[in-house]
Amino acid sequence: MTFGFLGFGKMASALVQGMLQAEACRPEQILVVNRHPETIKEEVQRYGLSLASSPKRLVQQADTIVLGTKPADSVQLLREVRQDLDGKLLISVAAGITLQALQDAAGHRTRVIRAMPNTPSLVKKGGHCVCVGRSRHGC
Repeated sequence: MTFGFLGFGKMASALVQGMLQAEACRPEQILVVNRHPETIKEEVQRYGLSLASSPKRLVQQADTIVLGTKPADSVQLLREVRQDLDGKLLISVAAGITLQALQDAAGHRTRVIRAMPNTPSLVKKGGHCVCVGRSRHGC
């Protein structure tokens, strides 16, 4: 399984660190993309991750997509990659975007989970609230 992170800020980075430390996946199974790729190059290299050339390429290559972009950018980005999300699992950690808005932007054939981690997650002491969307294709 390949995980793709649309946006690679503090929360997405913390999630990747946790996944790697728990040995839930290998670094080569994680793709990341960021609006400003130069700001994440060092971290990508440190963890041995792959940097995707664009959000579209990331979504095409990954099985599970984690949306960690700024809330103001999230819905438009999902609309841009919607065709490639078809049938995939989308996990959003973007704050302030309803499950319905995520589902509408991603398309009805995308399986959507909205997960809201709290800030202690950044030091591996947090929790998540999770809501599952109503895709016709299940989770």
